[in-house]
This record gives sequence, structure tokens and C-alpha cells, in this order.
Amino acid sequence: MKKVKTLCALALVAGAVGALASCDNGAKNLKVGVGMISAAPAESYGSYQLELNFAVAAWDNENKVAQTLVDVYQIPLGTGDLDKKDTTYFFANGEAKTKRDRHDDYAMKDKATKGEWYEQAENLENWAKGKSVSELAPDADTGAVAAANVSIQTGTLLDAIKESNAHKKENAVNASGELTLALGHNVSYAYTGEVLSQINIVALGVLLDGNNTIQQAYLDEIQIPVSYTNSEWKLGTAKQVGHDSGQAVSSKKEMGSDYGMSDPTLAPQGDWYVQAAKFEDYLVGKKANEVAADSDGKLAAANVSISTGTYFSALKNAIDGSLYNSKKL
Repeated sequence: MKKVKTLCALALVAGAVGALASCDNGAKNLKVGVGMISAAPAESYGSYQLELNFAVAAWDNENKVAQTLVDVYQIPLGTGDLDKKDTTYFFANGEAKTKRDRHDDYAMKDKATKGEWYEQAENLENWAKGKSVSELAPDADTGAVAAANVSIQTGTLLDAIKESNAHKKENAVNASGELTLALGHNVSYAYTGEVLSQINIVALGVLLDGNNTIQQAYLDEIQIPVSYTNSEWKLGTAKQVGHDSGQAVSSKKEMGSDYGMSDPTLAPQGDWYVQAAKFEDYLVGKKANEVAADSDGKLAAANVSISTGTYFSALKNAIDGSLYNSKKL
């Protein structure tokens, strides 16, 4: 460090302004990643719901958390009729709300001494900053994280943050100035006849500069098949189950080439994870509010054949300030 400071001082004396600017510009070497932890449908208080814990994190050059956001989808399944939306859980457009989306409407404040869910999530996120993967663990004796000042369940949320380390960009971005980490999401549904058969959840993490220009992006998607028989919801037939410990269904990035798009006659642009990386690269250097899918829902400019409409919806969601989906680094 002393040698670097000496060189910078010499550069200043010599009038080498460009050299000086490169000595200490506050730049951060960061890798953005997304973690998604799914669970099978479960009965809760007399009805079924599907839960997905997910997180975005920016990891520094010491492989420690520079910033993170966590969130949870709890999608009520009811009797399979998602047309009857509960406004508590769904937006007007039918997309499910996350716990972070619901904000004060989650209504934990009167029941929890540690505050509303999003407040406790922020406590956990702040506790996680500066920690390595091995340090992201609950207290051994209680299973809680006392130092984070939370009463919410943290195990799966911490797993999602750790998962984001396993599934992050390979190359770091050197970014400086005002930086914001944002987490976008989108939910869509597939039906067999009139019965819900699959829930598709997209998560998109983006690192933005002070001009709202994307510096790095990471995309993943999880498809959770469900079946409804004898008044009971169960996990349907999945392409790959139990890829990671505690995970009901693997995400597309986790599946890699096992997702099954590698046949060049069917997808000449590559498997899903290859095309997702192309989409991520396409976003870099662009303002988040100036990009959109083509009229056919795809994105010819990125050389992809996958449909990108829900990915752009997730991006719009990430920069929507009313949804509390972003944090400064």
C-alpha cells in the first residue's frame, strides 16, 4: 500500500493527472449473483402455498458480500383457480407480490418485536455485508441469527445468499461512483386445461451506476411444476429435482446443459444458460428504462431465441422505486 501511495504522489508532482486518477478512484471489483431456493407446495393454516426464497448479492474481490437483498414469494394455491386473486398476495395485473413488495401490508409489526418483515430482512442484509460464505450461518445453538436482530426465519434466506455466490458472474466488473444493487422478479403461470400446472419465477439482479446504466446483470429462472389431486397440491414432474440440498427444483442456471436446449437444430443460439448470458451482456451499458423486448417477445439484437418479455418485466420491477427492490452499495 505504501508503494502505491508513493507512486501516486510522484504522479501528482509530475502532473500525471491520468495516472493519479487511476490510483484511487473508489472503484470496486464486483460480481453479481442470484440464488433461488424453492420448496414443494405445503399446507399452511388450512390452505396450500408455494414458497421460494431468493436473493441477489454483489460479491467483492475478497469473495465477501458487498451488498445483498433477500425476498420471499409465498404464492397461495387455493383450489387451483388463480383468477380469483387475493389483493393481499397479488397485484392488479395478477402477478404475485413478494414479502418485500407487501412492505407494511405484510402486517407483522404488531406481532413481531423486531419489526415488519422488510425491516428484519434489511437487518439481516446489513449483518451479511462483509461476510464470506462460511460466515453466513445461523447461530449453532438456536438456529437464529441473534446478532442480526431478527425474529424471522433466516436459514433459507442465508442459503439463497450463499447460492448467489455459487451462481454469480465469472468476471468482475470494475465500477466506481454511486452504485445501486437491484433485484427484479416476475411470476407467470402455465395451465393444463383449467388447472394450474406450473409456476415460472424469474429473478434478475442488476448493478446500476448513478445514471441508472446497467454495469452488470445476472438472470435466472425456476419452473416449479405442480399437480392438484384429491384436494392436495404436490410437486409435479420436474426435469431435475434436488440439485442442491433443500432445493425442491433446480433453476435453469443450475441445470446448465441438462436443461435440454443444447440441440443446435432446436436452439442454434445455445442452451438456456448460454442465451441468458447473452441477454445479460446485452443489458450492460444500457439504461434500465430504455430497453425492451421485440414485438414478438424475443430479442434479436442479443442473438437469442428465448422469450425475453418476462425478463424485461423483471428489469422494470427492479428499478421501480415504489417496490423497495434496490439498495445503495
